[in-house]
Amino acid sequence: MMVAGGRENVMNDEAWLFVYGTLQPGMSNYGVIEAWVREAARGRVRGSLVDAAAGLYPALVIFPEAGDSGAVSGWWLRIGIGGLAETDRLEEYGGPEESNDYERIWTADADAPSRQGWVYVWPTRRGCPAIGSSKWPPSPD
Repeated sequence: MMVAGGRENVMNDEAWLFVYGTLQPGMSNYGVIEAWVREAARGRVRGSLVDAAAGLYPALVIFPEAGDSGAVSGWWLRIGIGGLAETDRLEEYGGPEESNDYERIWTADADAPSRQGWVYVWPTRRGCPAIGSSKWPPSPD
């Protein structure tokens, strides 16, 4: 099955998804995909976090702007493909070449590049301030 970005990442109706904000286990939107989660593992992806909504949730900027570097901590979730459809709705992702809030792109873990999957990102900071932490909710690194 071919999906966004020309990647064939769906095997046995599953996909890996990196989450770093409210979709993380124990956070406010985890219930959106909890029934679809088959496996969870900690991980990191390259990029930086910005405060997307006055502390309510972050956005990952994976295409660093001047001065951005590092990696963001979160979770790799192996989910049933229905869970990916649920997160697309939550993140207001309608597909490639659509007007999306977040883009869903293919990425690899910063420390274990063989682990690859989807992540929701913003292509720029959109004027939002950096969180100043590699994880959300923010804490001193």
